Amino acid sequence: MTDIDDITPDRSAATIISDLEVAERRLDIIHGREGDIISELGVKVAEVVKVGKQLRDAEVELERCQAFHSQIVKVLDDVDRAVSAAIAEADPTPFGKGLLLIRENFLTALRGAGIERIPIKKGASFDPAAHEAVAVDGDEPKGTIVYVSAHGYMYATGLFAGRLVRAAQVVVGGRELPAEPPPALAQGVT
Repeated sequence: MTDIDDITPDRSAATIISDLEVAERRLDIIHGREGDIISELGVKVAEVVKVGKQLRDAEVELERCQAFHSQIVKVLDDVDRAVSAAIAEADPTPFGKGLLLIRENFLTALRGAGIERIPIKKGASFDPAAHEAVAVDGDEPKGTIVYVSAHGYMYATGLFAGRLVRAAQVVVGGRELPAEPPPALAQGVT
């Protein structure tokens, strides 16, 4: 291609016209690619919009699943209460044994969905990340779990591993423990 500084009276008009034609073809190619690029960009924007809609739909579905899991956990609470009442005696009735089987089936179904009960023991320390205090017992040491009112559940596997379905509802101790005496006083030194 001819540069503007290369145009001299010695060059023929045919050479200049030929160079102009080459430049026009190159410009046409660039404009053709521009259209392709704009078209590809439009396709990519449409794909991003589609993925965004799918993500919003997935979030709605996730919220529905979490609400369903929460409801199942509440039903399991009712089954636990029924089991406790039905097997209060040493030898459970066939009805009590049936309730135990139902509870185990619920727990198995939850485990299949990646949901586990949060392990909790009486006397353990209260953890606000996993426990919800529903009452305080002033006779027990402050910050200890006295009673589990309703078990907590969390996602144990998958994308939401570690996320709570529901915190354990517990009764916590509220009695202040006496402060430790200084080491010198504790040894009888005054």
